[in-house]
Amino acid sequence: MERRWLKHLAMAAMAVGLGAACSDRPGSITALPPQPRLAYLNGYVALTGTDGKQWIVLTGVGKDIETKSAVIDRDGGDIKLSGTTVSVPRNAVGGPTLFTVTVLTQPYIKVQLSAVTVSGSGRGNKGGQELHDFSKTPITLTMSILRGAKKNLPDPSLFKMLYVVNDQVEEVLQTTVAYTRDGVVAKLYHFSDYTPGVPADVNMW
Repeated sequence: MERRWLKHLAMAAMAVGLGAACSDRPGSITALPPQPRLAYLNGYVALTGTDGKQWIVLTGVGKDIETKSAVIDRDGGDIKLSGTTVSVPRNAVGGPTLFTVTVLTQPYIKVQLSAVTVSGSGRGNKGGQELHDFSKTPITLTMSILRGAKKNLPDPSLFKMLYVVNDQVEEVLQTTVAYTRDGVVAKLYHFSDYTPGVPADVNMW
């Protein structure tokens, strides 16, 4: 019994000593650096989800960043930019709201969305108020996969719309194929960053 306790004490002392050796301050333990969320897998850009699953996303061509804004009121409307369409249905907002769509192509294709109320828009709405929650009347996002740098067109049915935060996949949205067969469609219940992706274990070409 005594030998067993001595063994445990020796192992604990070694662990503390190793932690101190790896730290800038004696007696403290330095945490390991976080793993990168964006990587390159077989020549593709790969993102990792909160569950550890990897997703292949498309690298775009053309301009690195494009932005388009439009004021949309309770009647709804569409914003189209570089193969991306944001469709705001009727009554999604209470009054004139400035919607902004930003399309980035590097290091991978990603759409950033924002909505800000216009001053005096709608009953009880204050100008400059950011809107994020569209759970009552979701927004439709359509993203083309034609802008991918690869020449061959992947099978669009393999793609899912991914909700991304700081290059990490936070959620996989329910996704359908666009009627033109060159993109994917998803309902958005909140505004953030989105990108189409394919599970890394699927051959999409």
